[in-house]
Amino acid sequence: MVRYVMDHELGEVLTAPCGVRLPNQSVPVEPDILFIHKERLHIIGEKVIEGVPDLIVEILSPSSIGYDRETKFEVYQKAGVPEYWLVDYQHRIVEIFILTEGFYTLLGQYQMGDQLMSKQLPGFEIAVDVIFNF
Repeated sequence: MVRYVMDHELGEVLTAPCGVRLPNQSVPVEPDILFIHKERLHIIGEKVIEGVPDLIVEILSPSSIGYDRETKFEVYQKAGVPEYWLVDYQHRIVEIFILTEGFYTLLGQYQMGDQLMSKQLPGFEIAVDVIFNF
């Protein structure tokens, strides 16, 4: 993803630790990976991102499954994050949700052998095998 964004000059990909202060949230959240379109790079502050990233990726761990699937899911949906990925290493599945009329809908659930695409990164495509063999 990082290479694709750089090669196509689409914006910035940032990784944790990187705080994001979403609208109506006093405490910043810390996504594992996030993408911001080049037209919106002004939201990158000195210490935190001040606004809504265009894409957020959370990598599930046994201790974070509930928080990422429920709490962060609701927070990101309410804040208007257009695309949200959940990467589940235990089951080797990537779920991509897109915001549709204010609510997340499942764009796809991808497993080993599948190719996934992003709505926020036009033309970006990656094999799920590459994600889990990284």
